[in-house]
Amino acid sequence: MHRTEKDQYKLASNFFLRLAQTLCALSIPDFQEKMRLFHDIHDLIKLKKPIQLMQASQQDKNEEGNDEPHDVLLPQANLPVTDEKIFCITTDNASSNSTFVQRLTDYCDSNGLDFKLDNWIRCLAHVINLSVKEALKHFKPLLAKLHKLVKAVRASPQRLKKLKEFCGTENNVDKLVPILDVDTRWSSSFEMIERALKIKTALDSLTNSERDLRRLELEDEEWTLLIEIQSFLKPFAEITRVAEGSTFPTLVFAVPLYNSLMIVLDGYEEEKDDFVHDFLIIDAARSANLKLKAYYNKTTSIYLIATILDPRLKLEYFKDNE
Repeated sequence: MHRTEKDQYKLASNFFLRLAQTLCALSIPDFQEKMRLFHDIHDLIKLKKPIQLMQASQQDKNEEGNDEPHDVLLPQANLPVTDEKIFCITTDNASSNSTFVQRLTDYCDSNGLDFKLDNWIRCLAHVINLSVKEALKHFKPLLAKLHKLVKAVRASPQRLKKLKEFCGTENNVDKLVPILDVDTRWSSSFEMIERALKIKTALDSLTNSERDLRRLELEDEEWTLLIEIQSFLKPFAEITRVAEGSTFPTLVFAVPLYNSLMIVLDGYEEEKDDFVHDFLIIDAARSANLKLKAYYNKTTSIYLIATILDPRLKLEYFKDNE
């Protein structure tokens, strides 16, 4: 969606308003002083003195497909932030965030604040997303065909009704409808495949009964490949659920989760000569593993410290997984 400069400024203003107020909340113990400064920040950013927050007149598409501003400027507000109050920042892996963290590091360095680039924590769920997207490229024709079939079925109330009739009542599959995937969420592709396999018999009956859908009918070998793809994606789905946990700390699990995924993916490479898996699965695992290892190599001591300090893991985890 195209955003005007006004929209971009509004988004940036809201972001820095929340960032500044959060930093102040951590830094000032006195409640009245804290509230006064909150209002000053609000006036500075939202009402009286709009400042240049982000210079993004030109946009580039970075490797991961996000708009990347050429420059990022921190607000020149005199915020009472001390070096012991800044620890880590967690973001996704967009290049614009890399630019922001680098600018923040430079700002802190020039102002005597102890914040290093190593204090940047990369969102593991987003890393998994990037890794899986590399893998899904190898199944693009088959997934595109399934996408078209699901879209055609969901677009027609008559076809949905027929599909329900073909499903019958066994295992409540008559209550299920096909799930359509979206580009922005890899897990939707997993969910689309999983649902299609549950109602496979009904989908086959529907495509056989309608002339317009016969070109989208899946062959037996395509269904077999979908079963393999589902099995391949399942560990990613399970680990993503852990990485996206919101009621418990997840940084302590980052190293174990990275390693468990890489072990699974290495296993596909080790079995390539046994012809256990389709060659597309082998290639997909290799691509996903390369992306995953690239980000694993960017982890810092923060990850190690978090793992060691967790009483369930400690140093024993590293000793047991040398």
